Amino acid sequence: ATHVASTLAAPTPDSTTATPGSTPAPALRALPLPGIDSLQGLSHMAGNLRLYTQLLERFRQSQRHAVTHIRHALARQQAAEAARHAHTLRGLAANLGAPALAQAAMAVELRCGPGPGPGLLPEAMQELETQLLPPLEQALLLVMKSLDQYFSGEPDQEAQADSVISGPDPEAPRKLQQLCILLDEHNADAEDYLLEVRASL
Repeated sequence: ATHVASTLAAPTPDSTTATPGSTPAPALRALPLPGIDSLQGLSHMAGNLRLYTQLLERFRQSQRHAVTHIRHALARQQAAEAARHAHTLRGLAANLGAPALAQAAMAVELRCGPGPGPGLLPEAMQELETQLLPPLEQALLLVMKSLDQYFSGEPDQEAQADSVISGPDPEAPRKLQQLCILLDEHNADAEDYLLEVRASL
């Protein structure tokens, strides 16, 4: 557990003077993830490194081809489907601490928003292809490269995190499994479900 021990910072000097009866929590150090603000992501998970690491890995698996899915939906004139893919990517990226990726996904989602029909007008398609999808693709590539390097360099990240962080509620495995299913299905409810259950994972 050397890597995780180094990831979890030692208590600050002030923590030794905490009020009687309180247990100071150690501060978390940022993980080496370019393009991802891991401190922000961990704050969304109540500092649960085990959960955060698992969700990073699921994100890496489920969202790698998100831009391709968006393009395929647009090619079929299915703007609502494209917007759902962008919405899921945006919400998950925001929760995991990838604000640039989340903002790029939001721009695509808004441009694919409700219109007069299932497809988009030619000018909207041109804006997406020339101005909005390329930055989204680049932001996603940066995050995926960062995650690939992180997990390939530390293949036992999740196991190490498990050895340090313990005590999830008995329903945690089922809830995490359900979240993973929603992620794998690119379900837009994944973000809402994460917000609902993350405190208990």
